[in-house]
Amino acid sequence: DGPRPVLPWQIPEEEELSRWKAGVLSGTTKTVSKLKANTMKGVITVVNPPPVPFEFEWTLAHALGFFLFSSYLKSEAVNDYFGINFMEEVLRWKHTRGRFRAEKTSFIVSNYLSPLPPDVKAKIAAAAEAAAAPPVVEEPMTASTTTTPAAANADDTPSAPTENGEKNGRHGEVEMVPPKKVAPPPAPILDYGPPKTQIDEWDMSREPTQYTEDELTEIRLSADPLVNYAGVGGEVLESILNRVDRLRRSPGYASLPDVHEELSEDESKDEMDEDAKLHQKNMIDSGIIDPPPEKKISTLTPEEKLTKKRSLRTLSLISNELPDSLWDPAEVIVAEAIRKKHWEGFQKSEFHTKLLNFLWFQDKPVVEEDFFLMRVLGRGGFGLVTACKKGTSGKLYAMKVQNKKRIKIKKADQLTLNEQKCLADINSPFVVNLKYSFQSQTDVFLILDLMTGGDLSYHLSQRGFFPKKECLYYGARIM
Repeated sequence: DGPRPVLPWQIPEEEELSRWKAGVLSGTTKTVSKLKANTMKGVITVVNPPPVPFEFEWTLAHALGFFLFSSYLKSEAVNDYFGINFMEEVLRWKHTRGRFRAEKTSFIVSNYLSPLPPDVKAKIAAAAEAAAAPPVVEEPMTASTTTTPAAANADDTPSAPTENGEKNGRHGEVEMVPPKKVAPPPAPILDYGPPKTQIDEWDMSREPTQYTEDELTEIRLSADPLVNYAGVGGEVLESILNRVDRLRRSPGYASLPDVHEELSEDESKDEMDEDAKLHQKNMIDSGIIDPPPEKKISTLTPEEKLTKKRSLRTLSLISNELPDSLWDPAEVIVAEAIRKKHWEGFQKSEFHTKLLNFLWFQDKPVVEEDFFLMRVLGRGGFGLVTACKKGTSGKLYAMKVQNKKRIKIKKADQLTLNEQKCLADINSPFVVNLKYSFQSQTDVFLILDLMTGGDLSYHLSQRGFFPKKECLYYGARIM
């Protein structure tokens, strides 16, 4: 289901990949030199230079890199996901506000920063000792001499060694014994702690840290894997708990998820009208959808509902006062622990190979031959607008072709450049976004979202005018 590629993805050769990596590193070096020069002139102030390409911080700052690194840690071969799950929850927390931020704060503190039970401490300590044990070194290929009865009764003179290094003698034969294969250590079985969660977001990535080296060194002194599942202790843990102390002491904090769920179900009881309920019943009877789970019957009195709503509102206001940098020191500790333990293994895994192949392919310039034209959608001032399909992804787009001669004749060079720049700066689900832009010797190409439902002017021409409520809705979405 969904879009299907028409063209296969090209896999780079080792030489191509090496040239591309060298180019990326060279570009970053030039950027760092420029930043340093501007800093010395006083034009800008840079706390930290950008991360080194293909290293840990750089990989996690890329959405696909973060996803593949998370998948590697959660794979059966590694199965060490507490730290990366903590980082994912922190990133989700930064995108929430109000009662959702209060709930996420409660979830992070209770699942990752609460003290460990004694039995879990013992398991984590045992796992750390096993990981710190010296690795088993594979034995090199050795020579083994075997003596046959015939050789024992024969002349004692051995034969000369052959070109391959094998010596056949009457006393015995020398054969090469292959090294012993050492099985990799089994992944830990985590039958305790927070549950394993997966990434559902398409744009989850971690911004590179803005701390100085001295600050990072001081923060990492608070690392303690036997305090909680995040491995955060010392002054960092104390600072976080002090900041959320007011939220934790507020009425209703302990039952945040239950209160939210109960009130939400109570508020949504009468949201469906009779037609919607009838349509849902018909869909269930036809077997198209499954019946919804039974809702809990609310036992709250009106006074209790009002009290819980007020407490929820108070929790929302308090959680909005928490700074976005609340978890940053803890995240630094967790990220460093993960880097030391798993970064080297990730670089040797197929997940890292997939990442490099994708990034190499992503940097390839887009050309007209990458798209297959379908039908004409309309005509603009400088050319046609055509529906098209990208060969390597199968996704549908609208291709706006602008002829360079017509642009010159109408003296619209600056207008065309401004259009491309404005579209490139937009990233909104409510307006048309630019996906690709490139040019040939004769035309300029803009690859845009394909809006099969028509644009705003089409619907306005069909209806004549919009009611005030719809005008406010469309205006708010555009702004």
